[in-house]
Amino acid sequence: MSGVRTARHGTNPRLWPTLLGLAGCLLVLAAIVALIIIDPRPRPAECYYSSGRVAVRITGPDCTAVMRFVASDTDRAWGMASPPSGPVYSQLEKGRSVVRIYDQGNAVLAGALADYFQKAQWRPVVPSPAPG
Repeated sequence: MSGVRTARHGTNPRLWPTLLGLAGCLLVLAAIVALIIIDPRPRPAECYYSSGRVAVRITGPDCTAVMRFVASDTDRAWGMASPPSGPVYSQLEKGRSVVRIYDQGNAVLAGALADYFQKAQWRPVVPSPAPG
């Protein structure tokens, strides 16, 4: 048996562990770069609704539930809408949710909706004064 030569995996016995360690480090580095680029943190949801020339933009963890609450307490039909434009009539917040009410030609309804949210313990957001 002394004359039988066995096959070896490379000439340096430390080569394979070094290559496997290097491959592992590269995988970890690629995962970190992917997490930085992709940013897995969820963005707050945004929902848009409109009714009677008033638009509402709700940002927060469960914007649909907020509008369901409003719709269940009124006989007015609210429908999903595209992102509203124009000046904000009122902005209110509660927890991590923010409601922006846009008057698109019905100031009475916009005011009533803002009052409704205030009665439901939503706080008005006062815009900060312009510098100058």
